[in-house]
Amino acid sequence: MSHVHFSIDPEAIMKHVRYLAEDIGPRLAGSENEQKGADYIEAQMKAIGLQNVEQQHFNCRWYDVNTARMDAKFGEEWQSVTMDAVAHSPSTDGVLEAELVYVETAKPEILERLDLKGKVALVHGTYGANSSQLKMLAEKEIAAVIWTDVRYTPPWNLLVGLPFTFQHLLTFPAASVPHPVEWELVRQGVDRVRLELDTVVETRTSQNVVGELPGKNSHGGVLISGHHDSVRGCSGAEDNAAGVGVALAIADAMKDVDLEKGIKFVSFGTEEQLSQGSFAFVDEEKNNATDTELVLNVDGQGCWAGENEIFVTGSAELHEYMYDEPDGFSDHFPFIAKGVPAGWFHRRNCAGGRWFHHSIHDNVDALSPQVLASCAGLVAGIAHDVCTNGELPFEREFSDETRAAVKAVADGWLKP
Repeated sequence: MSHVHFSIDPEAIMKHVRYLAEDIGPRLAGSENEQKGADYIEAQMKAIGLQNVEQQHFNCRWYDVNTARMDAKFGEEWQSVTMDAVAHSPSTDGVLEAELVYVETAKPEILERLDLKGKVALVHGTYGANSSQLKMLAEKEIAAVIWTDVRYTPPWNLLVGLPFTFQHLLTFPAASVPHPVEWELVRQGVDRVRLELDTVVETRTSQNVVGELPGKNSHGGVLISGHHDSVRGCSGAEDNAAGVGVALAIADAMKDVDLEKGIKFVSFGTEEQLSQGSFAFVDEEKNNATDTELVLNVDGQGCWAGENEIFVTGSAELHEYMYDEPDGFSDHFPFIAKGVPAGWFHRRNCAGGRWFHHSIHDNVDALSPQVLASCAGLVAGIAHDVCTNGELPFEREFSDETRAAVKAVADGWLKP
């Protein structure tokens, strides 16, 4: 399908990215910086001329880490290793010294045969696709768990967090280590560690920022989204100040278009806890989210080298120009769980996703302004097709197979 081509100025995107990522910095859900980001986005939406601009607030769980340290006993010598606390982890009671047990991927058949009471479990992977591992580890009365995000192999640590639906199951201290650290712990037969975590977890407020370009018809239309929160200690330029910058630049480029159906622009908060802000938006009756005809979500986009991906959930017609595969790792998912077609615009540069993901290396230098501008032009063109025509250019209803695939993903994440 051909689309109207929108030429988006790369600087129109990057000015927003730089402000969010550099002037404000890390924007952890529930933090003052996340609120600063939301205030900036609200002001920009109003300056563009969007209508019905507002912030919609909801409760979230904020956390901070005062101390995160782990020493491992290599032979007779204790050595400090690279690690970090998992988001929302409980604290240890001072320094926890315990036996380290390698449980590989922590599958049920592995955990069932191990005595883990009072021990620290080292996992090749993280918490899994559902809540069964967390429940089994708690039943085993472990002293703590150490996870490894094996999608990536750099020597620096990648911040690991749990979906908001799983957080109440994290009843034991949890840390994460880089893949090379896991490798050496196992290779050198380390069987004892000292772990110290001093963390704080509080209920706070996050926010979604909403604005719209209205159309002649108040029903249907498109929703274009990004998220303004980031993980702790990370500027979140690519994940996802870039997505917010793309959305704002599209809004500015399309503000004078004569629309049959409206375009809503949303910057979600607390995406990094598996789209809690997006779920809050969908559940808010006044947003009438299920009336949306197509969601275009930009997240993890803009790296210099790599391959563009569009994960789309929808009909066969929608599949003709997008790749149809339900995926639950960004803010489009709460919509597809309600039967709303969606596309997630993403860019991969390694097998696991992006090599700098959730690390200090996610900064403005990782972004290509031209790649972001190209993505923005594509998203704007699709929104134009949908919102300037009386008829949808695709069938809105999901097939039985797509509904079943979405349900399988939703059951894993939303029913702990």
